[in-house]
Amino acid sequence: MSNLVNYLQTELSNRHATFVSQAVLSFNKHHDRVLQSYIIEGQAKETILQHYQNNQSKLQSIQKLYQDASKTLSLLLSEYEQVSTKIQEIDTEEEKLSQENCTVLDLQERVDCFQVSVRNHCKASQEKLKRAMEKLKSSENSAQKALLENL
Repeated sequence: MSNLVNYLQTELSNRHATFVSQAVLSFNKHHDRVLQSYIIEGQAKETILQHYQNNQSKLQSIQKLYQDASKTLSLLLSEYEQVSTKIQEIDTEEEKLSQENCTVLDLQERVDCFQVSVRNHCKASQEKLKRAMEKLKSSENSAQKALLENL
């Protein structure tokens, strides 16, 4: 009988040890899965944050390009207004000359001075316009490049 009791106790101890081992293994597997899940989630969050920061940086670059383009357009508008003012001055001067009695030499001298003034102003305006258009084109190209990179 004592052999039977010893056998049953041994069997019970073995089964208990097996059950505890299986429980520990199951817990370890579950724990490993949870840790792996947290690690993957953390990596995903880091990747998302990095993409967000990159997109923010690109957006700021695009906004700066937009501001530069707006500034260039504003300068072009200012130059246009200056040219319009100069044209009005020319029209006023022409009207004034037509009402004055002056000699041909006086008129020729005024015309020559006026032509030089117009040429100089025209050259200066063309240079300003050329620089502004180059800057605008550069801003446009940079903006297009930035937009393509974001897509």
